[in-house]
Amino acid sequence: MIFPHQIGAIGGLADNGWRLKWQQGFGPFAYVADPQPEQPPPTVEVPIAGPCSFFVSGGKTGGRVRLTDTQSGYEIEPDLPPEGDTGQTQNLAVPGGVAYRTVRLTALTPGVVFYGVQVSEPQPVDPTLTFDHTVLPKP
Repeated sequence: MIFPHQIGAIGGLADNGWRLKWQQGFGPFAYVADPQPEQPPPTVEVPIAGPCSFFVSGGKTGGRVRLTDTQSGYEIEPDLPPEGDTGQTQNLAVPGGVAYRTVRLTALTPGVVFYGVQVSEPQPVDPTLTFDHTVLPKP
């Protein structure tokens, strides 16, 4: 499992359209879509080898995301139900061979939550990347 704050370690990038959500027990951080006026929608781009699954939710009110495999063109735009009292998340599978490609998550509505990416194959990691508060979006 690769959590949002670890995306940079595998060469991924989350733009500035996200805010931090404390989610102890699942991360411990999640990213909530917080689009800014006249800016592109919040995105996360992750280079991945092999199949993967993105864990997302509709947040408090429900929402939509677009998940795109930039190599194959695979794309889905599911409706995400609200999390509710149980904190329900959705597991969005992205099929793929061993090809190394970028998978992009785009938040189409404010408030959707990105919890992380599950992979089945070991991913290349940058061992020089350090983790501190500067790599996190603002709460």
